Amino acid sequence: ASAFVSGLPPYSIDLNWKDYDTSYKQEESNMFYHTNIVHDYFTSGGVFDVYALDYQMPATVNIGATCNAYYDGYSINFFAASESCESTALSSDVIYHEYTHGMVDKVITIDFPYWGETGNMNEAFADYYACAINNDPCMSDWTFFGNQCLRSCQNTNRHPQNYNDEPHSGSEIISGAIWDMRQVLGISVDEMAIMALKLQPQTFKELLENFLIVDDDNGDLSDGTPNINVICHSFYDNHGVASPYCADYTDIPLVILDYPPQGSVLGGVVSLLGTAAPSRTDMGSFRYEIYADFNQVYSSTQPVVDGVLYDLDTFDLIDGWSNIELRAYEPGNSIMDMVSVDINVFVDNILTITPLNSDIY
Repeated sequence: ASAFVSGLPPYSIDLNWKDYDTSYKQEESNMFYHTNIVHDYFTSGGVFDVYALDYQMPATVNIGATCNAYYDGYSINFFAASESCESTALSSDVIYHEYTHGMVDKVITIDFPYWGETGNMNEAFADYYACAINNDPCMSDWTFFGNQCLRSCQNTNRHPQNYNDEPHSGSEIISGAIWDMRQVLGISVDEMAIMALKLQPQTFKELLENFLIVDDDNGDLSDGTPNINVICHSFYDNHGVASPYCADYTDIPLVILDYPPQGSVLGGVVSLLGTAAPSRTDMGSFRYEIYADFNQVYSSTQPVVDGVLYDLDTFDLIDGWSNIELRAYEPGNSIMDMVSVDINVFVDNILTITPLNSDIY
């Protein structure tokens, strides 16, 4: 859409874009309007100082494909309407979403693959700011026929149950956690979110801890932060993203299994490292248990925060794939009285046995 006017500045002109925009449903002028809104949002000053976005970003509508849109590192691009969906350029959510990918691209200065937890955070921030600017948790209302929301920032998705490395699969875990914070703390969370992103998170756990750093008021996370209850409740209680800094600030037992990593090869005696801690409302009923191949091998009533949970002798296991599970129990907890996390590892004790002499085995 274009209009040509003449005159000497300063002057004002009233234009009805409907008279000039001949695209399908005036999506060209819709694109122009909403791209300016989201640009001005991220360059409004203060923490929203992403001035690398201060360029005339190309925006293409009605590309010959359907039901999608993308940011390519320089421009934003939107697909045409079809029997399955509207032109994606008609959705302010989709426009804000794709532009936010550009914001993430400018703010992040480390390697940030579009896969795994970094890819899911990229999508989560794109969804979150689309929802925040519109003050509506529904992402892309009715753009995709038959779906009121393509995704929602108001959800109950949890890590790791609803997580996959594909960048859209686990994004609602993070967008949901940030949105839950916003419901309690208000729009100040919009500023906290971009500040946490600027601290260059590479994992969901690091993002949670970045929010704590942003919220902290004395440079010491060990004594909590002003809003640590809300942050830990939103990330961990609601969405399963954990940090040892959340110990004593959760409404359900806190379990983290940091070591060994998923899929690793183990042999000999292995120290299981992590956190098992009661909720902030525990009345003394807490205990945690370790299971190996679904058999209980250890139990304790003593909380562990970022330490050794148990020394597992893998010689007691059969070589091959094994399951290791950490469970925490808190009878009487009305929200969740048992929480668990598990990993699969490969036991290979042949590699760990040292020959007793020089015989050939």
